[in-house]
Amino acid sequence: MLLDLYLIDMKIQRTGFLVLIIISLFTINSYSQEKGYKDYTDIGSIEGPIVPIDMIFLERDKYHREIIIIEGKLSKIKYKKFVGGKKFTLFIVEDENNNKINVYARGTVDGLEEGSDVRVHGRYSKSKKFVFNKYKNVMKARQIQLNDL
Repeated sequence: MLLDLYLIDMKIQRTGFLVLIIISLFTINSYSQEKGYKDYTDIGSIEGPIVPIDMIFLERDKYHREIIIIEGKLSKIKYKKFVGGKKFTLFIVEDENNNKINVYARGTVDGLEEGSDVRVHGRYSKSKKFVFNKYKNVMKARQIQLNDL
């Protein structure tokens, strides 16, 4: 009887040890994924070529995840907040042919007005997934300049 209890106790200890090892593997793996995500979101230099929006639409694959500069008119400006309280700004940059790029910027971007001319430096993505929605033609802005075009 004591031997049976001893063997059961040893099995529980081994199981606990295995669970601890498995959890530590997931922790290490998620850390490396987080680091990779941070590396991807930090786009580095914001210098890139000025690319007309209609040219982006013709060659989406060429400009996907590239740092570029776009110019156009602002529309549909929205100031929002994540559940955790972090603020962000969404707007659309539109060219003269009604081609539109959805722009996301961290924080509240002051001074934006509907219809004003703007130059946006950032990383373009042909599609981006946010929560359960997928958006096409998205640009993560790093620098926004109001122009007198």
